[in-house]
Amino acid sequence: MIFIGRSGVGKTHLPIGLVIEACQQGVRTLFINCHELILRLRVAQEKQNLKRVMHRYKRYESC
Repeated sequence: MIFIGRSGVGKTHLPIGLVIEACQQGVRTLFINCHELILRLRVAQEKQNLKRVMHRYKRYESC
């Protein structure tokens, strides 16, 4: 899920609640902000291991 909105509307609060609930139900989850994800993908591309990093992210369940 991607949450978009202005500052102070709960973009962090809502997904944290969802992640906690998903974890309690045994769902493999990842919580990362968009900026950090883009940085990680750029570094992976520069190091020629983008395919491996993308495979790692595919292991998380999608809804």
